[in-house]
Amino acid sequence: MTRLHEGLNHASCVSVQNNGLLILGASGQGKSALALSLMALGGDLVGDDQVELSHENGIIIAKPAPNLAGKIEARYLGILTVDYVHSVQLRLVVDLSRKPDGRMPSASFTTVFNKKLPLVAGQDVPNLVNALYVALLNLETDCR
Repeated sequence: MTRLHEGLNHASCVSVQNNGLLILGASGQGKSALALSLMALGGDLVGDDQVELSHENGIIIAKPAPNLAGKIEARYLGILTVDYVHSVQLRLVVDLSRKPDGRMPSASFTTVFNKKLPLVAGQDVPNLVNALYVALLNLETDCR
């Protein structure tokens, strides 16, 4: 798994009803495409390609990189300018470089700034977009 650190990280981030999803994966694995699909369902862009992470009182905050705010790559179309969320509480992480360990995988977590967050192994997962969207809609209101 990519090591996350305070400051800019190579990732994308979307907010669904104020629940932040950090999208990890190697270049070309579909981070921007997943973000665009979630936005088409009603999610909001936080950041694409570079996301700034910080922590405040035990909450992980994601923000867009200042020079990329409101920009997202649409492969074969170019860079789109869109409305975006200035910051969101990070609640879930998906790693497009990891394959799940079966059809009904056991719960998996990652640690970001000493906080445990749910981790989804998303490589080659059918219906990943819809499943993530529904999961974000139904997260507990407080995951501290």
